[in-house]
Amino acid sequence: MSIGSHEAYACPEGIEDYDIIFEKKENLNSCDLDGNLIAHSTTPVLKESDTLPLYYKYFAVDALVFKDLKSRSATLRNRKTGKALTVSFEGCDYLLLWTKPGAGYICIEPWTGIPPMVGSGYDITEKEGITAVEPDKSSTVSHTIYF
Repeated sequence: MSIGSHEAYACPEGIEDYDIIFEKKENLNSCDLDGNLIAHSTTPVLKESDTLPLYYKYFAVDALVFKDLKSRSATLRNRKTGKALTVSFEGCDYLLLWTKPGAGYICIEPWTGIPPMVGSGYDITEKEGITAVEPDKSSTVSHTIYF
């Protein structure tokens, strides 16, 4: 099993008036993308900080894809008004941020897995982040949005 969400949050002034604030200080590298696949390289985005100012330049290629996060929640906060919402993602090991350049929204996407790596096969049992669920068993994953 590999699931994720794709909620978009309105940023009417544009995302460049907003920060993502993590619950813990992070050293974040975004997985580079090659089309719809994860490349074997990363781009540094945040160093020993809990605050990621949002800029459209981050999304020129596509999404920011984070793994190895210490935090289990992220807050979207408007720098000018202080208005905020928090997404808690216990049980999701990956977090994606996505928007279209110039759009008035940001997607905060907790995922339990990520797309395949460049050069990997398409055997789902070997894909990073896959959780095997035995027959007649279940698995529950959730995230919570606080307004």
